[in-house]
Formats: sequence, C-alpha cells, structure tokens
Amino acid sequence: MMRGCHSLAITCTAILLSIRCSRCMLMEDGSCPMLFFLPFTPPNTSNGSTLNSEFINEEMLYFINLAAALLAVDHVNHRNGDVVHDLALPNFERCNISIPQFLVQDSNSQEGGVSSAETTTPSNFLSVVSSVLTEGSLSDYNLQTMPGFENYNSTLSFSESSTGYRPCTIIGPSRSDDAIQLSRFLGDRNLEIPHISTHAVSHLLDNREEHPLFVRMMTSSQDM
Repeated sequence: MMRGCHSLAITCTAILLSIRCSRCMLMEDGSCPMLFFLPFTPPNTSNGSTLNSEFINEEMLYFINLAAALLAVDHVNHRNGDVVHDLALPNFERCNISIPQFLVQDSNSQEGGVSSAETTTPSNFLSVVSSVLTEGSLSDYNLQTMPGFENYNSTLSFSESSTGYRPCTIIGPSRSDDAIQLSRFLGDRNLEIPHISTHAVSHLLDNREEHPLFVRMMTSSQDM
C-alpha cells in the first residue's frame, strides 16, 4: 500500500510540474491531453523460469506504475489533495485546467503495447515515439477518456494534419537513455512538448541547450 501511495504521489507531482511547464500548450478550454511513457509490463518469463518472491514484488511494481497514472489523472481532475496537498490549494482549485483524455504507452514493451514484455532498446523506443507523435491518426489510438469528459473533442489532441498525437505534456520515460532519446527526437522535429521524467538521473540531461523542455524529479547524477 505504501509503495502504491508513493507512486501515486510521484505521478501527481509530475503532472503538476508538467502543467506548470506547459501552460502555453493548453487548449483554449484549459484541457491538457497527456502522454505517459511508463514501465508497466513485467519482465519476460516465456522461457519457463520460476517466479520468485523478488520477481513478484517487481511485477507488482510495474502494475502499480500503471494504476498510479490512472489515479493521478483522476486526483488532478477532482482536485483531490489527499496525497498531494497542492491539488487542494485555492489557486489550483480556481483554475480550469483538466486532463480529459490521455494515452499510456509501455516504455518496457518492444512495441509499446501491453502484450510484449521484451526490454525496449533505444531504437525500439524511438520507433514507439515516432509512431505515436508523428504517424498515427485518431483511429490508431486507444485513448483513455476520463469520466465526465465523454463529449470531449478527441481531434483536438492531434496535429492539424491529424497525423500524430499532440499532448500538451509528456510524463516519462523513467530511464535516462530513453529520456535523452525522446528529448532529441522532439528537438529535431521542433515539437515543443515539455516532458518530465520521474527517475532519469543522467547528468547529460542537465544541458539546457540540448534538452530545453526536459524536467526531472530526481537529483542529477552530477550532484550525487
């Protein structure tokens, strides 16, 4: 339970930070469609290996990451300050920012979906990023719509050409090498989308010229 609360607190805080970084990207109605790159597929056991208690705990953590994302969006939309108290502050309660819709991609999966449990290599991860942000159309995505936003216009979450999902902010990925790859991908294509990582620590991400829209929640390895 404590691990679940910790993951929820981290994700809620990440959402708050990302919203503050992406105010210029918000829709006119204050909506902020989001993209999560989270590790929620457990390691591959197709080789018949036995699950030990350590693996079971690790497997549980992966699903906690996914549950934390779902709950964090709900907490932000309802200004629920039980875990992250800032959500209940008057300044935030009065603003009209909401997350009507979001997309979750598995940063551990080779193809970005829940069916594959292979570890993502940098090239595979970039393939997932490219397919989400530059190639797909509305019908290609399993967008999650939050209760109360059933009438939200999903096409607002896409570029004018309807090619590629356009979140106002990205949460994740958690690994430093993936975060660097994502930052360079966004920069090379002039996609000004803020992205915040909950666990990336590489000092290479400290370079603001190369990674101007990256925000971290962990201390840089340079300061450890």
